[in-house]
Amino acid sequence: MKITKIEQQKHKSKRYSIFIDNEFVAGVDEQVLFGFCLREGKEITPEELKDIIQSEERHKTKEKALILLSYRARSKKELIEKLKQKEYEIKYINEVIEELERLGLLNDLTYAKLWLESYRNAYGSFRLKAGLKAKGIPEEIIKQAFDETGISELETAKHIAEKWRRLHSNLPEKEANQKLIGFLARRGISYDTIQDIIDL
Repeated sequence: MKITKIEQQKHKSKRYSIFIDNEFVAGVDEQVLFGFCLREGKEITPEELKDIIQSEERHKTKEKALILLSYRARSKKELIEKLKQKEYEIKYINEVIEELERLGLLNDLTYAKLWLESYRNAYGSFRLKAGLKAKGIPEEIIKQAFDETGISELETAKHIAEKWRRLHSNLPEKEANQKLIGFLARRGISYDTIQDIIDL
């Protein structure tokens, strides 16, 4: 088997079409092209061709993962599910996930802490924990993230309650408290913390 032609693709300058024995066999990224030292006239075996195609599939999976992470931070579970939806092979997904974790580009603890910082003034511990669980964050990492961010549910509840009371200052105190209790509960604030807020 001989590479008879290597052609740069018209609309993707970093990708190349590989022809073996005058027939198109694959499109590859320049990293794969240079990594395998591919050139016209080079003889390759079927096993080498298989390795080239597998390397290209893995490269495409990694590129997609990096693009997804460039849009916004994601948990490990979110990234895996998104790549599965795009129909990348699970073998390459797992390899890419391991590499991204090793490089520090994918970290569930970092993600959890960022997520908590973003929503700490909007929801109570129940809602925050449920949100992180839904994103596939393990229980021990959720606990660590809470410990390291130092979130106080009472302070969160105070912030939510003060904002709510400003918007509903026209309500009688009894009615306001009843509605506030329901509002705080829906925000995931615990019953004990709600009582502390109402008693303030």
